[in-house]
Amino acid sequence: MGNKTRTVTPHGVETTDDPDDFAAASVYDKLNRPIEELTPFDKDDPSITTPDKTIKTYDAVGNLTQVSAPPSAGQNVRNITRYTYFDNGLARTSTDPWDIVTSYDYNPLGQQTRRTLTSAGGSSNRTMTWDYFPDGKLKSRSDDGVPVGAHVALVDNTDTSNTLAVGPWTESTAGSGYTGFNYHTAPAGAGANSFTGHRSCPPMAPTRCSSATPKASPALPPTPRTPWTPEPRRHPRPSTRPQAAVPG
Repeated sequence: MGNKTRTVTPHGVETTDDPDDFAAASVYDKLNRPIEELTPFDKDDPSITTPDKTIKTYDAVGNLTQVSAPPSAGQNVRNITRYTYFDNGLARTSTDPWDIVTSYDYNPLGQQTRRTLTSAGGSSNRTMTWDYFPDGKLKSRSDDGVPVGAHVALVDNTDTSNTLAVGPWTESTAGSGYTGFNYHTAPAGAGANSFTGHRSCPPMAPTRCSSATPKASPALPPTPRTPWTPEPRRHPRPSTRPQAAVPG
């Protein structure tokens, strides 16, 4: 059918003993749709002895409904993005591996008029809109950005450069409803364990800390709450310059 099934990278061209060395491959289904993408690999390199695989899934009418990408470095949970559609085939929503949802809306001509990003759990969102002239040219656009007072600074337990764990913390993927690849729990005790997140917040902005706990089945034993400490805010020093009088 003329589909590209294999690409040999320059490193692979220089290899004479292995025809699959550093070669990327694509696999198609009976309907001629790409269902697997395999990354280049090298059987002689301990870090990439086998190819990573991205898997694509479609619905009954051919819309792409899911992309399952390989786990991130050091993880064992695949990065899955899901898509839904309107009856006319236009994209309705997309949900990334961190449960951030992007929703879309259109005018009767199929032009995108609204796009809203909603954080995991729905605590904040950002909306962009577009308007058009009758001939289809863009008339205006708007972006409400991050609403004042709703700045979100995310720190996940796997964000090792911005977290500090003290005491024994056990990694788990049991249950459901948590955000990210996994979560950590600590045994009940005298409160010696702590898990601290470091993230700079905007000066003078209100700070709210929250955590997502999994829905476990069977239920997990109670775990004592430990401090989740944001980076201290740096408030600007009051100006010592004389202020000009404002006319009444």
